[in-house]
Formats: sequence, structure tokens, C-alpha cells
Amino acid sequence: MKEFCRLVRTSLFTSNLGKYVANALEFSRQDRNGNTVAFIEEDVWFADAPILTMFSFPLIEGSKDALKEPNSIVITRSIEKKYFGDEPALGKELRLNSDMMLKVTGVIEDVPANSHLQFDILLSISTLRHDVGDFYNNWGWSVFYNYVLLEDNASGDAVRAKFPAFKDKYYDPETNSARKTGFNLQPITDIHLKSQLEGEQSPVGNERVVYFLSILAAFILVVAWINYVNLSTAKALQRSKEVGLRKTAGATRVQLVIQFLFDTTTINVFALVISAVIVVLSWTAFEELVGKNMSGVLRDGGSMPWIMAAVVFIAGVVICGVYPALTLSSFNPAVVLKGRFIKSASGVLLRKLMVSFQYVLAVLLIAGTVTIYLQIKYMRSQDTGFTKEQVIVVEAPSAFDSSAGSRITQYKSELIRSTGVMDVSATSDIPGQNIVEGSGVGLTNGDEK
Repeated sequence: MKEFCRLVRTSLFTSNLGKYVANALEFSRQDRNGNTVAFIEEDVWFADAPILTMFSFPLIEGSKDALKEPNSIVITRSIEKKYFGDEPALGKELRLNSDMMLKVTGVIEDVPANSHLQFDILLSISTLRHDVGDFYNNWGWSVFYNYVLLEDNASGDAVRAKFPAFKDKYYDPETNSARKTGFNLQPITDIHLKSQLEGEQSPVGNERVVYFLSILAAFILVVAWINYVNLSTAKALQRSKEVGLRKTAGATRVQLVIQFLFDTTTINVFALVISAVIVVLSWTAFEELVGKNMSGVLRDGGSMPWIMAAVVFIAGVVICGVYPALTLSSFNPAVVLKGRFIKSASGVLLRKLMVSFQYVLAVLLIAGTVTIYLQIKYMRSQDTGFTKEQVIVVEAPSAFDSSAGSRITQYKSELIRSTGVMDVSATSDIPGQNIVEGSGVGLTNGDEK
């Protein structure tokens, strides 16, 4: 093993560090005019120093060991601008929940949207050492995300083979925790689409869904291509005399093929422009549907999305244009100018097969669309137990003290007196969002209640 690092949510340490509440933390500072700049931040993590050397997050200010010392903090460029404006943040301090001073020791570029690790602020994990230790001997707390960089010649399978002996060394085999605990490795590039584990550091996708949507997009393109080829060859009779005249005037077959490919390219360009307009008009609605900033995804994806788009466009031109071009350019000028245009039996059969295939794909797409629509309609029509349009969430301050309980009770009492308020409740986590930490409940014996 070359190196390792750990990440853990700051909000897990509610009793030891800064009296944090749930997922939110308050960071603040005094600007040059004496005004307080304060924000609630949610994507804040403790991390070991090697995270900046193991991963390729571009460092703008500071050094790679920025998280080595206690009370050190590394922030993204957006966070720097939010708190410090145009001033450099390196070496300055941020106050955490009004009771802890943190020194900015590094500034990195904003984390790309397509990164598995997502965060805005990193605190040195050594900050916790004074209160809760370094966790090196704690084998029963699974809330940490552990990343290991293996040696160049190391095999993941070989490392996995050592895990049983590793478990026997650090766990008493007679305890319940030993029976339920296991260790495994997964490549970091497999986490987003292939991970089967709960509670990953950031939301994961589904490889099968990606393949399904890719196949669906391919089917739609194929239907459009087949439709264009059928229409082009169906109009061959109208263009046959044009071909005959051009050949009589001295045009070669290569020149005719280039002309028809140019016609296909022009139509595809117009289609591309129309589709681009539709994409722009529906962009905001699509981002709301998928819950992602697609502009950031395209930007962080580099040149690959555009290369793929260019490949699909060129493939469309070739597939749509080659067969019609070869068919039209093969006409005998003497025959077509006399009005004796004869359709090839093989060409007719090919068009019939393409039409049949097109109809099959269209039926499959329609059936799939109807099925998905009915499934979504069914899920949305289920009773959630409350009317979400009538529920308002009010976030409390992130820092609290011994009087927090009485103040919450007083706040609830004031709200319940308000006209239009039916009931009030307090909770540490908002239903539907990630719960910071919980415990499973289950029967140890089927006969127990």
C-alpha cells in the first residue's frame, strides 16, 4: 500500500467538536469593513492529508500537506469567493459555529460535477485528535470512507485474499460484530455506476439504466435513419431523370455520389440546428428532471461528449446517405430518359425489410414509453402520509447550547398559536434527505416481540 486517506462527515461529531447539529455548519468571518460574512455549509468533511496527493484536485493556493496540522481547512474556489471576495484566502481564518477558529491552508478548484468525491470544505482529521483520538484502533465504526492507493505491482485480488486473516487479527471471532463485519475493495472508477453498497460518499447511478437509455437513444436514431433512407429511395423515380441528364452531360458516378452525400449532410445539419434549439429550450426542465447541473457535467467531461456527438453525426450522414447515393447514381441514363424506370427487386425487398424493422422499433418504443409513464404515475399517486405542499421546513441555527431544547419548545409554542398552522414538530434531519447516522432495528428471535 502506497498511501491511504479517510473521509468522514463533520456533522457526526455532535458532542465533541463545536456542538454541531445534523448536516449543516455555520462558517463566518469579519471582512475588512468589520461586517460579518456568514453562511450555512452542508458539504463539509474531515479528511486525512493524503487526499490532496492521492487525487488530482487542482491546488490553487497552498501545498499538498495543507491538511496535516490540526484546525487546518481546505476550501474550493467558490467558497473562497463567497467568504473572501477578491482577497486571497490562504493564511486567513474562518470561524466555525462561533467557537472554533480554522486556518485556510489550501484552496482548490471547484470539484468537478462528474467526480465521485463531492465536497466544498475539507477539515484536517487531526483536528479531532484532541477530543476523540485518531480512530486507528477503532474497528467498529463504519461511517468512515477509506481510500487506499495500492503499489503499482499490487493485485486487488491478492489484497482481498488477506482480509480474513486481517479480520481474525483485530476482531474477537466470538463477538457479534465480528460475525457481521467484512472487508472488501472496489475500484474507485466502478463506484458511481457499479457500487451495490449503501451510503456512498455521493449519490451513485445505475449501469443498467445508462445502458438502457443508450440503447433507447440508438433505437430512436435508427428509426430516423431508416425513415430517411426509405423516403430517399421512394423518391428515386422523381430524381431518375435528373440523374440521367447529369450523366448525359458528363457527370461521373463519383460526382453524383458526392452530390447526394452533400444533400444528406445539408439535411442533417438542419436537423442538428433544430435539435439544438429544442435542447436549449428544454434545458432547464431537463436539469430539474434529472436533478443535475448538466452544463457542469458537459464542461467537466472535457472533449469526449463533443467527440461522441461528432461521431454520431458523421455516422448518421454516412448511413443515411451512402445507400441512396449509390442507388440513384447507378441509374442508366438511356433507360431513365426514355421513361422506362425499373425498380430493383432486391432494392424493394430491402426497403420492405427496413420499413418492417422501423415499425417494430416504433412499437417497442411506444410500449416502453407507456409502461414507464404508467409506473411513474402509479408512484406519484401513492399516499406519502402527508401533504407536502402544506409542509414548511424552517432550518434552525447550526450551533446550539444547553438552552437549545427550551428555545425549540418556545419556538414551537409560538408557531402553533399562528393562524393557519395545524401542528409543529422538531427533527434533527429532514425526511427525504440523508440521515447522518442511524441504527438498525430488528428481531433477534422470531418469537420475540
